[in-house]
Amino acid sequence: MNEQLSSRDHLLMALRFYEIDIIRDQGKYLDLENEYQVEIENGFLFKLLWQGKVIAPFTDLDEMCQFIKNS
Repeated sequence: MNEQLSSRDHLLMALRFYEIDIIRDQGKYLDLENEYQVEIENGFLFKLLWQGKVIAPFTDLDEMCQFIKNS
């Protein structure tokens, strides 16, 4: 069986790996610790927001998670 993981699945695994808490799961939007929110865009594009303002789009989940952890 060759099941492909969705971009959401990859995001959830990355957040778990980096021990970033999900405060609220709204499907396309995940509210995270420290007032961050991630919007799952088409494909493997993730928009990171802080207090409702766009920080940056990310295609690299490691880079995004490290940004969250180091800020």
